[in-house]
Formats: sequence, structure tokens, C-alpha cells
Amino acid sequence: MNAKILRRLEMIDTDGRKKRIKGKKNGPDAAINITPLVDVVLVLLIIFMVVTPLLSEGLELPKALDPKKLNAMGEDLKINVKRSGQIYFGKALVEEKDLKKKLEEELSKNPFRPVYLSADKSLQFSNIRTILTALRDVGVSEAGFVSSISDEEP
Repeated sequence: MNAKILRRLEMIDTDGRKKRIKGKKNGPDAAINITPLVDVVLVLLIIFMVVTPLLSEGLELPKALDPKKLNAMGEDLKINVKRSGQIYFGKALVEEKDLKKKLEEELSKNPFRPVYLSADKSLQFSNIRTILTALRDVGVSEAGFVSSISDEEP
């Protein structure tokens, strides 16, 4: 009896396979239809090809810098205020009255130059505020404060 059942199952399966091979289907088709996918992708490709050149029409790029100004590109602007109130740009001493003029001169080389300010801890904040005000008036939007640990502190 087992042999008869197996033979019958084999015949049923064979008939189903023959129908599928000949193209006669009884159920839904599980094959993917690629034609609509290709149509959508081609339409998107055409849209992007037409729109992309239009996006760059109003774009203005910055002009090249003067070669003389390129030397100051990588340098940081370091302002140091000593205990006596003397202001140094790097190693050069600057008077408080000439502060804005010197800042404008230094930042004209590169307006995006990073500015770092360090001062003695015994100074009043009013001394630092004058420098910060001068930086703001010149157009510096961000200034970094430098701190260091000395051996004098407990």
C-alpha cells in the first residue's frame, strides 16, 4: 500500500510540473515584473539630468586669495596679556590705543584666522573686556581662551 501511495503522489507531482513547464498556471505568478521598475528608474534619471545643471546657476564661489595673504593662512593669532597689562600679538608688543588698528591689519590677511587670548590670572576682567570688545568690533565672532597650569598653584 505504501508503494501505491508513493506512486500516486509521484504522478500528481509530475503532472503539476508538466503544466508549469508548458505555461499553464493555476495560481498567482511569483515572478517579478521588471518593466515598471526600469520605467521609473529611467524617468528619475532623466529628471536628475535635467534638474542638476539648473541647480548650479546661482552659485557664487569665493575668489582666490592674494598670494601675499597665503602666508598668514595657517597661523593662529595669539594675544597675550601680561600681569603689567602689556598686550602682545605673538611676540610683538602693542599699545592699547593701537589695538583695533593692529587687529584689523592682522585679520585683513585672513578673516577666518583663529584668535586665542591668554592673560595673567591676577588681571581684572575689565582689561580682558577691552580686548574682547576690540575683537567684536573688528568682526571676530569666536575667540578661544588659553589656560595653563603653573607650579605656583597648590
